[in-house]
Amino acid sequence: MRKVSELVARVQSWFCGVLLGFMVVVVFLQVLSRRLFRVAMLWTQEAALFCFIWTVFLGAALAVKRGSHFVVDVWPERLVSFRRALGVFSFLVVGVVAAVLLREGWILTLRGWMRFSQPSGLRMSWFLAAIPVGGALMLLHMVAEVAELIAGKRLRKERPQAL
Repeated sequence: MRKVSELVARVQSWFCGVLLGFMVVVVFLQVLSRRLFRVAMLWTQEAALFCFIWTVFLGAALAVKRGSHFVVDVWPERLVSFRRALGVFSFLVVGVVAAVLLREGWILTLRGWMRFSQPSGLRMSWFLAAIPVGGALMLLHMVAEVAELIAGKRLRKERPQAL
């Protein structure tokens, strides 16, 4: 399960990088066209929104994999078994949130199939599909991490120190 999670995380990371780079280029084109040519290119706003939505949900799933979400760590290091149980509990809470994103996002995506965006005519489902995909990826990474926590292979990963 861990190897699958690692492979999926690498692909996610690549997609996030591509989407973020494309979003920067598109927003730059939008600003350039408005400021220099006084022409609004409607497709650029929609393309940037599409990239942003997908980057957010793919990135949130990556944060679950990497343990990068905010954590308040107040328990002493010597309480290893308690910290492990707390780690499993926190992943289960994330799992509930991910399951809600998956279920409700799927329903929203199906409802969006008959709705179209104004500038391009794309189905809204292409935008909304990021929600259930992100939820499913969060669940995948959460299950892999919980399996390692239960097996005692690792506690939560060390977080980088603040600057």
